[in-house]
Amino acid sequence: MYKAEYLRHLTSTGIQLLYEAYEIGYGFLGMLGSIDCTHWNWRNCPTELRGKYMRVDHQYPSIILEAMTSQDLLFWHVFYSVAGSNNDLNFLYQSPLFDEKCHGTRLDCSFYPNGERYKHGYYLADGIYPSWVVFVNAYPYPITDKMIWFKAAQESARKDIELKDEGAVISHVYQPDPSTNEVDDQEIIHELRNTKTHHQLRSDLTDHIEHVS
Repeated sequence: MYKAEYLRHLTSTGIQLLYEAYEIGYGFLGMLGSIDCTHWNWRNCPTELRGKYMRVDHQYPSIILEAMTSQDLLFWHVFYSVAGSNNDLNFLYQSPLFDEKCHGTRLDCSFYPNGERYKHGYYLADGIYPSWVVFVNAYPYPITDKMIWFKAAQESARKDIELKDEGAVISHVYQPDPSTNEVDDQEIIHELRNTKTHHQLRSDLTDHIEHVS
């Protein structure tokens, strides 16, 4: 019933609306939201599957859910059914979240923090996520005032996004992107997982957050 409006691919128009909303709300350029995984308890899990879906830090077997949504509940990515014995990092390597980027079918949606061009939007993440350009985590050990400020801003934005049910409104605007040919480009995968670019992006965002705060 609601699929056409609330469950569809994120277009370049939607990305620009997210960029605008999160820049206004939190000062982060190029931000698509926050990423995390949720464990859903499976109390009626069959006995023969409990070992696969059980973790020592959970009372019941669980299934992991990963969903990407705007704050007006447009879902552009949903992935679930992975056994609860996995952690967030195991789950990430099974997730199709970045398949469109890796296949070259996501259009360029560049942004320019501190005057530098970055082609891929990113998600705020906690420390378990790898140093990829599509994730921005807080400094684990900030040593300067602006790093301390950035850490506080990143953690505050992550918490706020997870709690709010209003804000980035994009579901009513849908402009399909032109079709592109799918490619198997290993260079894109290396680009997304580039540690040097990840750290440079965080540094540029740190300077940007300091200037706009």
